[in-house]
Amino acid sequence: MSILSIVKIVFAIATIAVGLLAFVRPASVTRLTGLVMPGPRAVSEVRASLGGLFIGLGVAPLIYPIPAAYHVLGLGYAAAGAARLFSIIVDKSTERTNLIFLASEIVFAVVLLL
Repeated sequence: MSILSIVKIVFAIATIAVGLLAFVRPASVTRLTGLVMPGPRAVSEVRASLGGLFIGLGVAPLIYPIPAAYHVLGLGYAAAGAARLFSIIVDKSTERTNLIFLASEIVFAVVLLL
């Protein structure tokens, strides 16, 4: 198994870990993202969108270890990074965490799309 293959697996597992954190401890997301959860509906959305979706996207290439599955995960990170970059420019959202997330999304996208 190549180093690149191992890194892709690690990135898939990291995606699952982020999803699990949002699913199990949705309040922790507010500290990282600045999102506010005023009620149970918002908590449900964090669990589903930032929890379940990330878990599913990370699990898929581990279940189906083919290049296309890793590419889909990489495209997801590329799209998130593009949207974040747009927001950084248009919304002037240059908070440190936003820049760190952008950098990680770029790295994940590039590696997973190789």
